[in-house]
Amino acid sequence: MIMNALVAELKGVEWTVPPSLHEGINVNPLEEVLSRESNAEGASRRNSQDYANYTPMGVSNFVKLISWHVRERFWRGADRRIVLLPKDVLSYVVEDVRSALRNEGRQIEHVTTGDILVAWIFKVKLSF
Repeated sequence: MIMNALVAELKGVEWTVPPSLHEGINVNPLEEVLSRESNAEGASRRNSQDYANYTPMGVSNFVKLISWHVRERFWRGADRRIVLLPKDVLSYVVEDVRSALRNEGRQIEHVTTGDILVAWIFKVKLSF
């Protein structure tokens, strides 16, 4: 919906504004999936004894790592721009958009996960 509005705006074509939220408590599906994911992840961490994100690193490798990050940040102007979404959240959002398109009788073959992510990022950014 956001991408269609953006494309229509860029082409100078009229587009319909989405309806406002209804009165009362509005459920945020993304927040629900994230809370389920964090609860499941916490339970699996408590039961697991492996070290999934553990890397043995000596002092020299630690200094190299810090030096590389300092070089990237100050000499090359690197900045943090990252979006982390659990796989279940991404699948939920993509399937929700594709099912909405299916219900409207539109083609879903041309809608990629990247399109949906870009639309979601625009939506999140414009909501603040």
